[in-house]
Amino acid sequence: MTDYGELRCGVTGRVATMQLNRPDKRNALTQRMRQEVMDCLATYDADNSISVVVIAGIGGSFCAGMDRDEMLSDDPAERERTADSSARFHRAALSFSKPLIAAIDGYALGTGLDLALMCDARICTERAQFGHPEILMGAVPIYSPLKDIVGAGWAREICLTGRRVDAKLARHIGLVTDVVVPDDLLARAQQMGEEMAGVPLPTLRATKALFADPQYGEWWLVREHDDVFAAGLTIRQP
Repeated sequence: MTDYGELRCGVTGRVATMQLNRPDKRNALTQRMRQEVMDCLATYDADNSISVVVIAGIGGSFCAGMDRDEMLSDDPAERERTADSSARFHRAALSFSKPLIAAIDGYALGTGLDLALMCDARICTERAQFGHPEILMGAVPIYSPLKDIVGAGWAREICLTGRRVDAKLARHIGLVTDVVVPDDLLARAQQMGEEMAGVPLPTLRATKALFADPQYGEWWLVREHDDVFAAGLTIRQP
């Protein structure tokens, strides 16, 4: 594994693994971490020896959301940098041309849930928890990718209540396809990645291209992310 500071990356066969590495902060996403993820995704997208990327977290959490110190900074320029970083981060994940697998242990909350939803497949441990708690703190959550996976009924309830979804319910509603014990998580993600990597890379790219609706585009991201930040509908201090 290569340590980039807030991200660890490694490759086994045709499967790359990216591990978010701020365990003391439950892998909350800073501008630095988002940039490291974007840089690695760009490298892996251009590398034809890599077919699949697994995204995981270190220390018992996948990602607890965005770094609050950056989001709640008193410096308007810092908040603007955070919004820009987040917009580019979401687009980098959405535009990645190869399969992404989220291997989720512990929290996948807020932007951490967004990241999991922007992956093509999700597996989790029995102690995983999913949710959009930011609505309880005055922020508007992202809805559309959740709706696409679990349906409008569940997505609306999760977004409007901020409720936590445990691993059992996540499996039931189709948010994840497999639940494993923590010690087996990365091995199961690697196995799934190897199954996908058995498909010729041009076919994987062409199949992923089918997932993008040319009429839908990134309309939802502009409305549910960019406009939310522009309107100041992000997390407020209690």
